Amino acid sequence: MGRKHVPSRGGGRGVTRSLAAGLLLLCFAAAPTNAAKRADEPRIDPLDARRVGDRIDVQFHVANGLAPDTLERIRSGLPVAHRHRVEVLGRRAVPLWPAKVHARLRIDTSAVYDSLTRRFDLKRSIHVGPRKKSKATVVEERHSTDSIEEVRAWMTEFDVLPALELSEAAQEARLRVRVESTLGRRFVLYMFPARLTVSAERKLEP
Repeated sequence: MGRKHVPSRGGGRGVTRSLAAGLLLLCFAAAPTNAAKRADEPRIDPLDARRVGDRIDVQFHVANGLAPDTLERIRSGLPVAHRHRVEVLGRRAVPLWPAKVHARLRIDTSAVYDSLTRRFDLKRSIHVGPRKKSKATVVEERHSTDSIEEVRAWMTEFDVLPALELSEAAQEARLRVRVESTLGRRFVLYMFPARLTVSAERKLEP
C-alpha cells in the first residue's frame, strides 16, 4: 500500500499569514479614501462652552452642515430647515440612566429662496428653557440676503446665543454640554425627506 499524504501544518500557517498580510495592506490602502469621505461629512466643530458664574455660554459651528444637494434645493426655491439642541447635562445617577438636564435651548433655522426678489429669506427661532413652548422664552430673528455664504453662516454658525442659566443646586455639579443638530439633507426617491443627526459633547470646567 502507498504511503498516505499528510498535509504540512507549516504550509497552512504560511497561507494564513499571507492572507492576514494581504488584508492588512488592503486596510492601509483603503484608509486614505475613508478619511477623505469622513472629512466631507457634517460634524459639530468647533464646540466651545464656558461657565461664568451661574451662566453657561455656548458657541458652535456645524462644519459641512449644508451639503451640495441641500444648497441646490435652496436655490431651486424649496425650503430647508435645521434644528439644533443644546443641553447642559449632569452626571448619571445610575449607569445607562438618562442624565438630568439642567438647562436647554433649541434653535430652529430655515432658508427659502424668493425667485421674485432673487433673495434668500432666513428665519431663526431660539427657544430657551423647558420643552413646553408655553414656558420657554422664544427669540425670533429674520434676515434677507442675496449671498449664499450668508445663508451658510445663518444655518450652521452660532456664535451669539442666549446664556444658559443654572439653578443654585447645579452650580457646583459636574456638568457637560451636548449639542445635537438635525439637518435636512436629501430626498429619498425624490419624495421622502431624509435627515441626518450629528452630535458632540464637551465637559465644563468647575
